[in-house]
Amino acid sequence: MEFKAILFSQSGDYYSTNKFEHKSYDSIVIKNFSPTTFDSVGYVGYFLVEEKDNFISGIRRYLKPDLRSKVNFKLIYVDHITDDLRELYGDYIEIISEYIGLKKIVTSFNKLIENKDVINNFNIWLENIIKDVELSKRDMVAQYVTKFANIYVIRIYERLYGKNIDLLKSHESEIVYKILETSLFQKIN
Repeated sequence: MEFKAILFSQSGDYYSTNKFEHKSYDSIVIKNFSPTTFDSVGYVGYFLVEEKDNFISGIRRYLKPDLRSKVNFKLIYVDHITDDLRELYGDYIEIISEYIGLKKIVTSFNKLIENKDVINNFNIWLENIIKDVELSKRDMVAQYVTKFANIYVIRIYERLYGKNIDLLKSHESEIVYKILETSLFQKIN
C-alpha cells in the first residue's frame, strides 16, 4: 500500500506528498513542507491509498494549521467518518489488501448486501472474489475475507450505518481509507 496526500490552500496553491505521519488520531505532520504563506484559515487535504492491484481509496479532510517549522507542518483535523471503523483493522486486513484489495471486497460486498440475499449467495460471492488468488493461499484468504465480511455486516452495515446501504455505498472510499490508514497509527510513539 502506498499513502499519498494533496493539500490545497485557500488561494489555490497545492502540494503533493507521500511524506506525512500521524502524531495522534487527529493530527498529521507533513514532512519537508513549509508553506511560504501561512494560511491560518486552513487547507483541504485529499488523502489517498493505492493498494497493490491499483485500487484507490481516499478521504477529504479539512485541515487547520497547528504548528509550522522550517521543514515540517503540523495540521489538525476532524473527520466526518467515525473512527470506530479503525476497530476492524487487524493483520487479516493487510492480507486481504495484498491478495485481493480491500476496496474490491467492500464494493463487491456492498452490492451483495444491496441484493438482499447475502446468506444464500455468500459462498458464490466468496468463490468469485478469491478465484484469482494463488491456490496455496486461497483457503487462508477465504477465511480472512469471511471474517471481515461478518464483522463488516455487524459493525458497519447494521450498527454504524443502521442498514442504510445507500449511505454506506456513498462512503465506501472513506471507509476503506480509514481502515487501511489504521496501519499508519501503529507507528505513533
